[in-house]
Amino acid sequence: MRASAEMIFYADEIEELFEVLEKGYQSNGNIVNLGLICNFDLGLRGGELCALKWLDINWINETLFVQRQECTTGEVVDYVKSDSSAGYSELYLTDGVMQIFKRIKNE
Repeated sequence: MRASAEMIFYADEIEELFEVLEKGYQSNGNIVNLGLICNFDLGLRGGELCALKWLDINWINETLFVQRQECTTGEVVDYVKSDSSAGYSELYLTDGVMQIFKRIKNE
């Protein structure tokens, strides 16, 4: 087994994974599938991804404020592990992530 530092997805594997996730979304409407696609660009922790809200997105500046996370207990807390003294981080969103967010919001 490869060490975790060497465990990466190759481009063809990512493409196949995205196809499977897209088919999953189309078949059952579960946005988790699209969230996982976005997370390849966002790189959020699972709890941070689960706790996102629409108000965290700045649609004009195309940024995302990560300011809360879901704990293993299911509780959502207003705290994230960050280097920021403000207790949140701001991420610039790629065109692909913006398209997916707009798609989810409009469906």
